[in-house]
This record gives sequence, structure tokens and C-alpha cells, in this order.
Amino acid sequence: MVRIYLPSEQREMLEKARRIRTTNLSERCLAVLLSDRGQSVPVIAESIGRHEHTIRSWLKAYIQDGIEGLRKTPPPGRSNRKEQEALMILQPVLANHPSDYG
Repeated sequence: MVRIYLPSEQREMLEKARRIRTTNLSERCLAVLLSDRGQSVPVIAESIGRHEHTIRSWLKAYIQDGIEGLRKTPPPGRSNRKEQEALMILQPVLANHPSDYG
């Protein structure tokens, strides 16, 4: 079970960051604040509309790196290695004009 207990200065910092609605940071800060208020991961997940695994990863990121951990949370899923390989193959082809190929 992941549970966070915040000192008052960290709580105030998260409340400030929560007011900025331009990024997902606000939602992540809310999850940490709700954990500090004693809510469990399943309750937080249901109230925010996210999966429990997502909430746990946000809380663990906060425990490990503070608010910076919430900012740099990686996107879900595997990285797209095939896209990089395809770009390496296509770069020489795309560098030429279509008329070069008939």
C-alpha cells in the first residue's frame, strides 16, 4: 500500500501547482494530496477516473523525486522502436524528389 504523509510546506507547494491547469501536473498533485488526506489508492483512482496502477506510479514518482517526479512521469506503454527504425530506412528515400523515382 502506498501512502504519503506531507509536511505543511510540501502540501502548500502541491496546492499551488494544482492551481495550474495547463498540464497533467494538476491531476497528479491532486492524487498526492488525496493520499496525504488518508484516501486509499482505489478511492483516489475512482474519484479521479484513472487506473489504480497509474495512481500508484504517480505516488511512487512523488516519493522518489518530489514534484519533479510528477513532472517527468513517462507516457504509458512501450516506446515505439519500430518508428525509429522506419525513419532510418525512409530518410534516404524521402531526401530525393519523387520524380527521381519515375
